[in-house]
Order: sequence, then C-alpha cells, then structure tokens
Amino acid sequence: MRALLALLLCAAPAWAQPRNAPPPRPEPVPLMDVSITYRATLEDRADAPTGETRIAYHVASATWRIQPAQPDIHFLVDRRANRAVMVMDRRRAFLVMTEGGTLMQDIEAAFAAGTAERGGQLRILNTPCTVWRLRDAGSVCLSVRGVMLRRESPGGGWMEAIQLDLSSQEGERFRPAQGFRAITIEQMLAPQ
Repeated sequence: MRALLALLLCAAPAWAQPRNAPPPRPEPVPLMDVSITYRATLEDRADAPTGETRIAYHVASATWRIQPAQPDIHFLVDRRANRAVMVMDRRRAFLVMTEGGTLMQDIEAAFAAGTAERGGQLRILNTPCTVWRLRDAGSVCLSVRGVMLRRESPGGGWMEAIQLDLSSQEGERFRPAQGFRAITIEQMLAPQ
C-alpha cells in the first residue's frame, strides 16, 4: 500500500505538490475571452487624474479591443498580424496602422526572454494574481489564466481592473463594422 501511495504522489499532477510551491507561470495573454474595465492614470501622484478604459480580448481572432474614455474611438490590435486599427465611429472610418505591435508587447517580450521575475501575490476583484517585475517595463499582475489585473509602468502610471467579465466576446466587435471605410492618415487629419 505504501508503494502505491508513493507512486501516486510522484506521478501526481500539481494538486499533489506542496502547498507552498509557487503558482505556475501564466501566459502573458488571456487564455479565454475576457472584457476588463480598468481605472488608470498616466502619472504617479496622489492627485493625478484617473480615467476608465475598457479592454477586451477575443481568443479565436487573437485580437484586443481597446475602448479609451473617448466614446467615438476604439482600437483593434491583431496579435497574429502585428497590426493595429484605429476605428472612428462618428466618421464611420478606420485607419490601419502597420506594425502596430501588440497591446502587451513588452510583457510578452519579457516572458519570451525569460526576464520576467516573479514577485508577490495580490488579490484583485477576488481573483488571485502574481506580480511579475519586468526589466525596464514596470510590473504586471497576471492571473493563472493570463488576465492582466494590474499594471504599473516605469514612468509611474498604473492601471487596475475594477470590473471583470469572463463571458464569450462577440467576434464582430473585434473588426471594423461593416460599411466603415479605410482612410489614410492624411484623410484622418484633414479638417472636417
């Protein structure tokens, strides 16, 4: 019986590992569809103005949707195509920005290079996350499912999740709406 128990413990998955073992290293992007509302500031002062930004991720298309405080603009960042698109709802137009990178390009690069250093644990919106210190890129707190719950930039700005929605995201929200036209930077900057 003891031999069987020893064999099970040696071959067991993570649930049989010691309780004080560090949490697994998460992916630096969500493993499922998610929509997160963040409170954020660009400055490191107690009286710095804050605003809300909504960021959603669609796993099937590997695309981020970033909705800043301005209601008539949002950004789509396609991780596979390494491209960003600025969508202007009032103008029913969009601008493709080549080599747009990814929303979390510096975070992904730090994890790929092995330079992300594990810090402490936090609990944000009742969700545990691990703080990762990123060389020259501040820190990030990621859940085990890759959801960013807090980010601090080296310049002092920060963003923290204040609402988390793990429901499926509609794929149509992650591309310009039908009938929107592509414009150039010159057309975008031209007076209306």
